[in-house]
Amino acid sequence: MNEGVRPIVFDARQVCAMYRMILVLVLLTGLSTAVNAIAADDGPQSSGTGFVVSRQGHILTNHHVVESCVSVRATVEGIQKEATLIGIDTRNDLAVLKLPGNMPSIAHFRGGRNIRAGDSVVLVGFPLHGVLASEANITTGTVSALAGLGNDTRFLQVTAPVQPGNSGGPVFDQSGQIVGVVVSKMDALKVAEVTGDIPQNINFAINGAVAKAFLDSHGVGYETAASGKKLESAEIGAAAKQFTFLLECYSEKIDAEYRALEAERRALEVQRRALEDERRALEEARRGEQAARERALRLEQEERVRKAQVAAEEQRLQRQKELADAQAASEREAR
Repeated sequence: MNEGVRPIVFDARQVCAMYRMILVLVLLTGLSTAVNAIAADDGPQSSGTGFVVSRQGHILTNHHVVESCVSVRATVEGIQKEATLIGIDTRNDLAVLKLPGNMPSIAHFRGGRNIRAGDSVVLVGFPLHGVLASEANITTGTVSALAGLGNDTRFLQVTAPVQPGNSGGPVFDQSGQIVGVVVSKMDALKVAEVTGDIPQNINFAINGAVAKAFLDSHGVGYETAASGKKLESAEIGAAAKQFTFLLECYSEKIDAEYRALEAERRALEVQRRALEDERRALEEARRGEQAARERALRLEQEERVRKAQVAAEEQRLQRQKELADAQAASEREAR
């Protein structure tokens, strides 16, 4: 009998456990972050979504949205504003930025009872920016599980569609309160290579509790509100557009070019204002000249009137003198 290496024998349960472990590892590598890569030499290199969580202008998003950026700009009411990076959490894929000034509208985290599997959710973000509509997109779905891959409770699994550019966007409950932050989607092609089947509507969000703990650790004040009256998805989306912004990531080269263009724009703005001031001064001078001409014309007309009046008076006096002279002559003849 051959005394070589004895074969290892696995029972069915061990085989199933090993298969599940291998599948989870494959699926973990098959997650696709929902950041939108942009191939452009004169614009941002990628884009994502962020939402305002404090009156002081703090924006919550994913770490992977900002990790390779020299500068990040948020589009607020059509105007790009540079955001300052305040803190990151690479493990939970979170980042907090700050915009200058205060914000009138902010998101509120859900307070009270936790979200449940089966509850409806609304996602708002800027997927495929530059391809799809430029305004915030609104998608709906349900919470399909209260954990992510490998039963990771830091995540929620949702069915609402997620595309590149949705990363960092808010996940709302039916009352319009924040319950999560969009982070990734299942890479359908990679999973299909392993399982032979294409997964559908398997997307993930960071649990709102994890996001709040992250904000707490960086001293960022946020507001909560109890889940109350159910709102229409359109109502939730309309409100979210007031504090959910497109985030664009700029590389060093593009950032330098942008800053040069900004400096040129500011210089042109100074020139424009100087020209505007000069134009107003010329207008005032023209108005002054016109007023002077009108005054001179008025004085000339008044002078003509006065001369005419004097001439008329002289004629009247001359006639009176002539009458007086004639009367005197008549009286002399009568004597």
